[in-house]
Amino acid sequence: MKEQQRAELHKTIWQIASDLRGSYIATQREKELAKIISAENLKSKETGRFLDGAFCTTGTATTKVLPAVSRFSKDKNHSA
Repeated sequence: MKEQQRAELHKTIWQIASDLRGSYIATQREKELAKIISAENLKSKETGRFLDGAFCTTGTATTKVLPAVSRFSKDKNHSA
């Protein structure tokens, strides 16, 4: 019986460690994503929606994330 209890305890400890690791990774992801959104001046809500469907979206979803810029403004380096 003692060996079975040890095995169950070992399994429980590894499950807790796995849960903590997953939680830590999710927290770090959110922190790093917030830094990127701020540094790149992206729209937060739109970026979140884009990332939620990043691998199943097509079309113009990317343009909804980026800040608005003039295609013809020399100041933004979008013209010759």
